[in-house]
Amino acid sequence: MSNRRYDLKTDSPEESILQGHLLYVASAMYDTDWNSVLHTHYFTELFYVRRGKGSFQMGNEIFDVFTDDLVLISPHTEHTERSSNAEPLEYIVLGVEGLTFARPDGSPLTYGKINCRSDHATIRFCLDTMVREMQLNSVYQTTLCQQLLNVVLIYVLRTEKMHLTVASLANASREISIVKEYIDSHFKSTVTLNELAQTAHLNKYYLVHHFTQTYGLSPINYLLERRVEECKRLLSSTDYSISQIAQFTGFSSGSYFSQRFRTSTGMTPQQYRRQFSAKTV
Repeated sequence: MSNRRYDLKTDSPEESILQGHLLYVASAMYDTDWNSVLHTHYFTELFYVRRGKGSFQMGNEIFDVFTDDLVLISPHTEHTERSSNAEPLEYIVLGVEGLTFARPDGSPLTYGKINCRSDHATIRFCLDTMVREMQLNSVYQTTLCQQLLNVVLIYVLRTEKMHLTVASLANASREISIVKEYIDSHFKSTVTLNELAQTAHLNKYYLVHHFTQTYGLSPINYLLERRVEECKRLLSSTDYSISQIAQFTGFSSGSYFSQRFRTSTGMTPQQYRRQFSAKTV
């Protein structure tokens, strides 16, 4: 009987490089009504072509992608993908916050393409398992997906001899601030989540996630609270009717305004106004 034991290093510095936070796992198949446009993200994306072929545009450069290609997209890199109609793209995308890739010489990588055909079984197993975990919403899904992300990252580092570097989130905070400023300036108008996402050049999901982290409210709830604050000012300082105030501040109807106002303040607009009228008597 042959028995060998391999002890792990407990003080390995390698563990400290895997600091990326998995934001999302997306699985999609190209449809003819999908209109892809150039866009950027504040985080890194890993785009794996599971089947089909197409092309990527990175700024002014265009290159082809095929089955088992893995495209690395660094933060703030303008990009979009296009599919072949004959062999539509089927792909899995990971959004990873807090890290970016660097070349072997240490220079930052804007984007890269890795051919994974020689070891596609490993990558596919990791990515397919991540998609399945997200669909099942099972216990420990976040921990498992994060660890599978680390397997993919190690594969990239080993095969391409790349390095990982910590990515600053300063730009993400700046973009979230831009959204807040936009709401503050346009809250009396119709403002949609799509409009806010386009303003910040962010995916809607991540916009909501990080805006809520920063300000404690989702963008739409912040918009509604901003309107309520303006309504309070108008109720206490003007003689405009409830319906006029609702119209001035962007609410779709007087009834919805009253409902939201009561949710925020614990009283109806009329009660709030009477409170101030009583003080002036």
